[in-house]
Amino acid sequence: MRRLLLLGGALAVLLTDGRDARAGGFETPDNGTEALGRGGAFVAKADDGTALQYNIAGLARQRGTRLTLDANVIFHDFTFARAGTYSGDPSDPRTPYAGQKYPTIHDQDKIFVAPYLGISTDLGGLLKRWTLGFGVYGPSSIGKHNFGVPDGQVCVDRKNTDGTTTPQCDDPSATVDGKQGSLPAPGRYDVSKTNLLIVLPTLAVAFRAHRILDVGLAMQVVYAHFDLANANITTGLGATCPVADWAGCDTYGRIRASGSSFSSSSENFKPPSGSEGTKDDFSFKPGIDTFGWMISAMLHPVDWIDIGLNYRTPVRVQAEGTLQPVVPVGQNPLKEAAATFTTKLPMWARLGARAVKRYPDGTERADVELDLVWENWSAEQADHVHASGDSLFLAPNNTVDADVVHKYRDTFGVRLGGAYTHRLTDVMRLTGRLGAYYDSSATRSANTRLDFDTFQKIGLTVGGGFKFRGFTFNLAYAYIYSGSRTVKDSELTAISATNGTKYNKDPDHPEKNEGDGPAWVVGNGVYQAQAHILSIGLTFNFSEFKTPTLMSN
Repeated sequence: MRRLLLLGGALAVLLTDGRDARAGGFETPDNGTEALGRGGAFVAKADDGTALQYNIAGLARQRGTRLTLDANVIFHDFTFARAGTYSGDPSDPRTPYAGQKYPTIHDQDKIFVAPYLGISTDLGGLLKRWTLGFGVYGPSSIGKHNFGVPDGQVCVDRKNTDGTTTPQCDDPSATVDGKQGSLPAPGRYDVSKTNLLIVLPTLAVAFRAHRILDVGLAMQVVYAHFDLANANITTGLGATCPVADWAGCDTYGRIRASGSSFSSSSENFKPPSGSEGTKDDFSFKPGIDTFGWMISAMLHPVDWIDIGLNYRTPVRVQAEGTLQPVVPVGQNPLKEAAATFTTKLPMWARLGARAVKRYPDGTERADVELDLVWENWSAEQADHVHASGDSLFLAPNNTVDADVVHKYRDTFGVRLGGAYTHRLTDVMRLTGRLGAYYDSSATRSANTRLDFDTFQKIGLTVGGGFKFRGFTFNLAYAYIYSGSRTVKDSELTAISATNGTKYNKDPDHPEKNEGDGPAWVVGNGVYQAQAHILSIGLTFNFSEFKTPTLMSN
């Protein structure tokens, strides 16, 4: 029986909905301090280092050598009040909380920092109509969450009425009546602990093709690290577990994998001779689709109108690591299994237009911009996990393959914002910014999860900047309202460590029961989310320190 827990512990991650840090409805827009202050409306402006995200063509008119250093500090609160009450018998010392309503749980990881680095240069004026760019940044998403699943279980010995002790595994995040760690985490059967990182080193070139047209091209390298964990229930253990969802019998699964655009799978996943390229080949290697490719344009039909377009291709993300089962207290530890994790970042497109008014010296006085954003998440139907090892003894050939179905939807966004710049002197400016944005939901109500806030979002932003010669200091603030979502039709079910979703099956006597019991739905309840973003940025135009007046762009 103890060995049966392994496969469930491994499958816990595989059969639930692990996902990487997403944009669109997963995002808390947007990268870049100047862009954030104006509601993320920056595709038709793109006149600092964040052009490497918003519009590569915006680099073409950035003369000299420039450095942009920005950082978004995201303060977020995501809560879940699961519908229903704890199961069990309140007279049983192992389940004294039976019959109580599930408490509201909060994400313990409330602060997330998203830095941004962008560099552009015309090589000291050697490139008359060209600009080169390099940047490092990631999606403007919250990649770290914890709703009560630690690296291993947090367990203590509870004294029973007969003087014996029983291991009880508690939730370190749930707070009831001011006491912390008093109840098992209601959300632990979802992917309720994530530590995800996606970094996008970007190489770009922009060209001023015509007086009214600039174009740009970029190659984006992807580095990714995935660390996901959750719990699954145990059935078929009789009196050992008073109820199937008793925390003391939970088995945890954790997958950790890393990879990049240049990664190839190790010898652990070398395909059998003759199976290369078939469904039995789980090796991977780099290709043109493991890089992101951005194509962009900036049109200036008249002096006071700018129109920008930026498009990125989909990106295949491949990672390799381990699948680790964590069994209940008192069970024999189990070895990790080698695993791969494959997902995809979608194609997206941004379109923006702005009206701008300038001072006689060509520098900007004021502008207003409207952007539209589309991201093709519906094309990413499922992530795929492949695990192999002696520890997966219940699976055919000691391997497990699972498609993790997400049921994503395409997301649509609107960005509206602008700025007014006061001319203090020939080399000094003071700027104020305002903006707002809207993003559609990335999932239906039934597919709401804890690992990411996929609700629709409404944001209000404000920002300011001070410029002296080639030095600019920017500051921005954004409030993101996701609202409340009451889920009554959740498709999220807990996974049984012994029987998958066949909770009634007795693994010792399978002939007695076919295991057609009802699914254990764990996603119904009330979800709420909001976030505050504080962004700080510095920009240096090294060529502008030497000029008697400011550059027009």
